[in-house]
Amino acid sequence: MLLPGVDREGLAPAAERIRAAVAALAPEITDRAGVTATVTTLVSVGAGLYPDHAGELSQLLLCVDAALYEARAAGRNGPCSPAPALYRRHHERGARQRDQARVCAAVAGAGTP
Repeated sequence: MLLPGVDREGLAPAAERIRAAVAALAPEITDRAGVTATVTTLVSVGAGLYPDHAGELSQLLLCVDAALYEARAAGRNGPCSPAPALYRRHHERGARQRDQARVCAAVAGAGTP
């Protein structure tokens, strides 16, 4: 979700508003036996700011994705903004994966099993 005009001070409140709005949905469902239940909806929100957390879109998406996983790991149903160390870990893992893919491609191109 893109939120133009949201700054550093508005990021956490915006993420919390989204989380609270989804949590408030609580629809009621009825099964075939006529039993009614209320469904609890939870959401974890990863958030990031351009250019504060990343200078280009692909990096920002990685950053926000890392923040989402951090929010889930913290117990779900909450917002999380990327911390520099969190983004660095995610970015380094991506760099390692790209390096491994290059090595595999080079080995495959050389005909080595």
